[in-house]
Amino acid sequence: MNAATRFPPSVSSQALPRQWVLTLAMSKKQALLGFLSLTLLFSAFAIVYVTHATREWYTQYQQALIESDQLKMLRNQLLLEHSTLLTPGHIEKIATDKLNMVTPADNAVVVIHE
Repeated sequence: MNAATRFPPSVSSQALPRQWVLTLAMSKKQALLGFLSLTLLFSAFAIVYVTHATREWYTQYQQALIESDQLKMLRNQLLLEHSTLLTPGHIEKIATDKLNMVTPADNAVVVIHE
């Protein structure tokens, strides 16, 4: 007898009909087949999920790179504008046009020496 059809000593193989013995043996094979089928199905779904998640994450990564490039370009433009606004000629133009400031006459300037 093989391992699938062995019974405990209290149960004799004569007590069970032969059809039940084959049914018990087949049910173990079917259980193993069912378990392997479920494992395969779970693995397939896991692969689909991981592939989908990876594509979403890669898309987010690409969008973050594009945003990073745009922010770097904006920063460079702002630095250029900042340096332009701080030139002495630009400051003098704003002082004369908007604030109505004038350069004082030579006799109005007092120089203090230490």
